[in-house]
Amino acid sequence: ARGGAIRGIIDRIVQREEEATGLNVQIKSMYNGNQYFIFYRKRYTDVRLVGTPPQSIGKYGGDTDNWEWPRHTGDFSIFRVYANADNEPADYSESNVPYTPARHLKIDISGLQEGDPAMIMGFPGSTNRYLTSYAMQEVIEQTNPAQIDMFAAATTAMKKEMDKDEAVRLKLSPDYASLMNGLKLYTGQIEGMTRVMDAVAIKQAEEKAFANWLAKQDKTTQEAYGNLMSDYEEAYAGMSKINREFYYKRYATLLPSYGGLALELQGLEPLLADKKADAEEKQAVIDAIRAAGEEAYPNMYGNMERDMVVSMLLVMNNNLPEAQQPIALKAILASAEGSTAEEKIRIWADAAIANSIFRDQEALDAFLAKPSLKKLQRDELYRYYTGLNEEAMALLGDFRTGRGVISQLNRQYTAATMQMNANKPMYPDANFSMRLTYGKIWDYSPKDAIQYHWQTYMEGIMEKRDNSDEEFVVPDKLYQLYNANDYGRYADDTGDVPVCFLSDNDITGGNSGSPVMNKKGDLIGIAFDGNYEGTPGDYVFDPEMNRTISVDIRYVLFIVDKFANCSHIMSELDIID
Repeated sequence: ARGGAIRGIIDRIVQREEEATGLNVQIKSMYNGNQYFIFYRKRYTDVRLVGTPPQSIGKYGGDTDNWEWPRHTGDFSIFRVYANADNEPADYSESNVPYTPARHLKIDISGLQEGDPAMIMGFPGSTNRYLTSYAMQEVIEQTNPAQIDMFAAATTAMKKEMDKDEAVRLKLSPDYASLMNGLKLYTGQIEGMTRVMDAVAIKQAEEKAFANWLAKQDKTTQEAYGNLMSDYEEAYAGMSKINREFYYKRYATLLPSYGGLALELQGLEPLLADKKADAEEKQAVIDAIRAAGEEAYPNMYGNMERDMVVSMLLVMNNNLPEAQQPIALKAILASAEGSTAEEKIRIWADAAIANSIFRDQEALDAFLAKPSLKKLQRDELYRYYTGLNEEAMALLGDFRTGRGVISQLNRQYTAATMQMNANKPMYPDANFSMRLTYGKIWDYSPKDAIQYHWQTYMEGIMEKRDNSDEEFVVPDKLYQLYNANDYGRYADDTGDVPVCFLSDNDITGGNSGSPVMNKKGDLIGIAFDGNYEGTPGDYVFDPEMNRTISVDIRYVLFIVDKFANCSHIMSELDIID
């Protein structure tokens, strides 16, 4: 009720302010709903791509180097904003002209030193810095492991087919990269929150400080916040009973393409059951299912889908108590041939797919040409995925209720923390609103006997070079420039071109492309990633371990100038040597 009322108020204010100002207006919740800020923005929609480096530069290192240091990725693109003749926003038109800002960043290529100040301004997406030890335990023991299990099952099945055929690898690469990014993030968070730091202990210390503060407050304050921790304990205990089951069943339905197609087909079932169903409505659903198949089947290779369903059923067999296991799994283990759970599941999956009305586009088209309710309801693959989805949806109500209770407790706990720290600065969690983070350039040590330097160079690109591996292909021209030492004015005192650098700025997803500035506000780099050991930063920021990875502006200009020969772009830039 509170959420609905707040959304209604926000909608009315936004409408009123946009009509009054002609600007784009957003209202953002801060401090877990304890404060709300209004943002006025002038939105320019005519944004045009000027240039981007080839993938072998812009994604150099690929998934292997994602979240990793040392890094040698030239991750940048150049866009230009266009406006009307009055420098105001306008829809795309050939008559539009480049936007002229009131101020612009100068570009400093004079060089960086360890300890130099660094600032980043951008739009970080989401952090959860004001959660409790109960939340840390949930992430470490339940939600992240469940997602890791499912993402690993999916990516392993995909990689098996990708390794067989270069064309398959290229086709599946975007989806695979997205899943691997999540897999690496969730794994890194657990490692960081347990090995690099003790996130649970850190939060427990905060809770102890809160309890000590509360004990000294008046009766009204104690009554308002006295039951917070016991309420948290009860809420998370309730969530712990359904977290894994919900995540497993939801992902096991949605990650495989067969799961998505089964849910599409489910929309047809009631229309087939109703002899009076509208013919046009039925045909529209059939057309939508056919289109979904035409989109899905070209990305379903070999035994990838079968391997996914087998792996995911094994995960649920090995990690869920019998009472929470899918109904279909119990039936498979009870009746299918085979001596082990894996054999039984694999034999069942092979048969279910081979006999399915939607095993491939040809079979689906044949069914849709003459749809039959009996055939649909008897299809084992269809029954498996729709049944699994129904089991997940049966948990959704309790899942949302539990999350709602925790969200309300978070609002109260954050309010209490703000009261406790009334005389101290306390930043709100990231929420895609503009933020500035300040820090410095420096190295770090991820573990005993390992010390990472804060800067990488083109020499490192050549050390990783492997033209038989798409992730580490070096373009011929870049290789030639390196061998000729043809670096122009972009080499530093080492005689090499700096590629990436580290700083202890506090960023997260959403900051990719954010400008990195020195103490004068001049551009020195572009942020695009964080280090693996810093992945717990969404929950606990550790300045000793969290690092922002940025592409050095000298490498950006080297690529634009020497590699791409874009003198027309270079002539527009305000560069400080």
